[in-house]
This record gives sequence, structure tokens and C-alpha cells, in this order.
Amino acid sequence: MSRRLDRIALVDTSFWYAAFTEADQHFNDAQTKLEQLMNLKYVLPWPVLYETVNSRFLQDALRIRKFDSFLKRPNAVLLDDAKYKWQALERTLSLAAGHRRRCSLVDNVLRLVIEDVSVRIQCLFSYDHRDFRDICVRRRIELV
Repeated sequence: MSRRLDRIALVDTSFWYAAFTEADQHFNDAQTKLEQLMNLKYVLPWPVLYETVNSRFLQDALRIRKFDSFLKRPNAVLLDDAKYKWQALERTLSLAAGHRRRCSLVDNVLRLVIEDVSVRIQCLFSYDHRDFRDICVRRRIELV
């Protein structure tokens, strides 16, 4: 196993909600995992930011300050989704139209990031394991 500082984590919206929303059922678990995340390089694709920083999330000034501090840490990497967005949109619409696996556009962007071998992801912080288990197993990425 690689040293912690060499590990790169992808972070899903469900994790950010849990970490910064006390009423969330995963809040206590997410607090523990936040400490783990602080010791890793972590990737935030822009669609995750769009989904996370919504009107409801913005209603709590303390939550925004805490989240903002995570975005400004030197180990945070904001990942442009330009490489993935059109393929993710096509995949999302075609799978839904064919009544197959239905994942949101954001989840399909994350799945494409995970599939991209040029992005060295070792773990995914998410509470939506069923949406990512198959691709994480295939790529040997730990679901945290």
C-alpha cells in the first residue's frame, strides 16, 4: 500500500453533504473520514462542486466557511470536467432511455474520471457505494 500522502482520493457530493450537515445520517462517520481525507491529495471535479454548493448548502455560513477551507487546502485539486462532460451526458441519456443503469450526470462524470487511467485515483469517498462499486472493483479503487 502506498504512503498516505501519495494516495489520491476522488470525493463525491454525498460525502461533502454528510461531512458538513449535522442532520445527515452519516455525519459522525464523515467527521472521522474528514481527518483521513486531510492527509490525502483529493480531487473535486467541478460537477461535484456544482451539485454540492447549492442553495440549501449555502444557507449555513459556518458550513460554507468549513467547506471553503477544504477547497483552499494545498492538497485539494479542482478537476476540469471538459474531457468527460459530453461523453457523460451521452452515457446518462442513452442508459436512461434504454432503461438500463440510471446514474446522474454528475455520477457519470465521476465514473469516467475513475475509468481514466491517466487520473491516478486510489480511493473514492462516497456514501453512494452502489453507484460506484462495480467501477471501483474493476479499477481496484477503495470505496471509503
